[in-house]
Amino acid sequence: MEFLQASYANLDAIPRFFLTLITIPLFGLGILKCIHWLLLGEVELWQGLLAMGALVGYWIFFLIVPSDTVAIAMIAIAITLFALMPYAQGQLARADFHAIDVQKLERAYQAVYERPEAVPAYFQLAEALYNLGLDGHAIVIAENTLNGLSQNLDPLRNRSPRDLYKEEEYRMNQWKRRYTDPKRGQPIKCKCGYMNPVGTLSCQRCQAPYLVEQFRGKNLKAQFTGRLLVSWVLIGAALLVAVIALLQFGGPVGLVGFLAALALAGLVIWLLFRTEIRSYDNVVDI
Repeated sequence: MEFLQASYANLDAIPRFFLTLITIPLFGLGILKCIHWLLLGEVELWQGLLAMGALVGYWIFFLIVPSDTVAIAMIAIAITLFALMPYAQGQLARADFHAIDVQKLERAYQAVYERPEAVPAYFQLAEALYNLGLDGHAIVIAENTLNGLSQNLDPLRNRSPRDLYKEEEYRMNQWKRRYTDPKRGQPIKCKCGYMNPVGTLSCQRCQAPYLVEQFRGKNLKAQFTGRLLVSWVLIGAALLVAVIALLQFGGPVGLVGFLAALALAGLVIWLLFRTEIRSYDNVVDI
């Protein structure tokens, strides 16, 4: 096979044994991290097996093709996984915040359902919706709640019921100034198929808590971790193809293949970083 012959014939000066020692802990730690995610249920089984299979496959390829160029590519593939870790940890932390916001939404909705006269619960519901990315719904609910409060002064306290919620009104006005994405204020369809107007707390057809149902049962941490692993496998495959193209064909054809594979890796990275889990400063579109 020409590729193998060329690889054997063009060994570089870096000792093979030294490169092997570098790859063992890198790929070993990668496999342990995948097992860790599998045990925690943060990735689906097929995603974890795919990533571990890729790690083993890349390392076997490194062993059977004694080219230092391939070895360096393998090290780059392993390092890429660890280079993505800080970004991944940040996103996973945001996924935890997202889960907390969903719990707050459920508690606030339950409070509104049990005590419709409890004004603070409506503002808590609005805040939870805002944190979860439904800016338009949060603004309408907060505004409707404020408009329902009397502005008549209490002669004893010298302030109106609405004056008691100045902080909530200030927060709502901040939301309005930041509200720039109309998609975050569109009507939402309930599971029964009814399209509910913005600001509706329960489905107008079936009375289901459709706002809560938009987020209930979603494991964003698992979704993101799985996407991270699949993206890394694709990045590694693209880097491997780039090196093979350069070694196998050489010249302009090899260079074109090399650049095309690198462009594919760049596209995967862009798609990975393009969508973030965002909580507190608006959130989640995974």
